[in-house]
Amino acid sequence: MVEQETLRRLFLDSVAARGYALEDVATFVDGRWQAREVASETSALAILRSFEPEEYLQGATAFVTGLDGDARDAWYRAFTRTSFLVGDPDRIAERFAFAHRTASMAWVWSPSDRATLGLRRLLKPLHTSGSVPPDGSREYALAAGGGTRHELWLATEGLALEKYLVHLNHTLCECLITGVVSPDDRVAIRHVARIESLPPRCPYARVVPDPLNTAHLKAVSYVSPAASDV
Repeated sequence: MVEQETLRRLFLDSVAARGYALEDVATFVDGRWQAREVASETSALAILRSFEPEEYLQGATAFVTGLDGDARDAWYRAFTRTSFLVGDPDRIAERFAFAHRTASMAWVWSPSDRATLGLRRLLKPLHTSGSVPPDGSREYALAAGGGTRHELWLATEGLALEKYLVHLNHTLCECLITGVVSPDDRVAIRHVARIESLPPRCPYARVVPDPLNTAHLKAVSYVSPAASDV
């Protein structure tokens, strides 16, 4: 398993990159981690009629790159806070403005939750008994280009689809915002039950308090150069 000291360093680096101190986002009392949500109304909404990995990856990439610099910075500082809602973009397109949409998905960004309250009330949060998509070992182009190849590793043990999307979304969007991944790159999604180690060249890792073992942090995803490019 990844050493706790390594995970703690990665966790602190992620917090500091957003301008926060550890006590702003988590507490460690009596040997237990407890996450604390940052007070922010900046968020994105992802509206899904269905989920297909390539459509999601390309749509999320277009959404992130379509935001202006101030919006990207604000969203990154809010830890790319995103709500996944179930809905048909075709049915609500005339009532709500989308930042980006695909055939079965749409994205909305707002600096204030109040501005999207009507949409949140209209649609239900994504909640499924579905499992992780089975085609997790494919490589996808994020756009039309043929840039650098990356591997995006996700720990999937016990994950329902909505939690899987949370980890995938944070990982992809934060890598795009920070420049770890370019919109012209290709990304291969790799599924593993648990992340047991991190490679030496690891430009991004998502580390969170372990809900099943509150004395520990755990890595739920990471991005590395494609094996053939190392």
